Amino acid sequence: MTPNDVPAEPEQLRDEIQQTRADLGDTVEALAAKTDVTGRAKHALAEKTDQARDRLSTAAGSAAETAKAAAETAKAAAGSAKAQIAEARTNPAVRRKLPPVALAAGAATAVAVLAVIARRRRK
Repeated sequence: MTPNDVPAEPEQLRDEIQQTRADLGDTVEALAAKTDVTGRAKHALAEKTDQARDRLSTAAGSAAETAKAAAETAKAAAGSAKAQIAEARTNPAVRRKLPPVALAAGAATAVAVLAVIARRRRK
C-alpha cells in the first residue's frame, strides 16, 4: 500500500484493517492446520480404517454367499450319494453292477465335501 492508497475516511480505514485481520486469521488457521501432523495422521487413519471396514464387510458378504452355495451343492451331492447307496442296498441288480469300492468311494466323496464345508464355516 502506498501513501496515495490510504483511504481518506476513518471508517473505510477501519474496514480495511478488519478485512486484513480476518485474512491474516484465515492464513494463520491454514498454517496451523498444516503443521498439525498428529491431527492429520489421525484423520488419515480414520479414513483408512473406514475403507478397510467397508472392504471387509464386502468380502464377508461374498464369502458367506460362496459358502452357502457350496453347502447347497454338497447337500445335493450327499443326498444323491445317499440315494445311490440306498438303491444299491435294496436293488440286487444295482448291487451287482456297483462294486463295494465304488460305494465306499461315493460315500467318502460326500463325507469329504461336507468336511470341507464345515471347515470353511468355522473360519
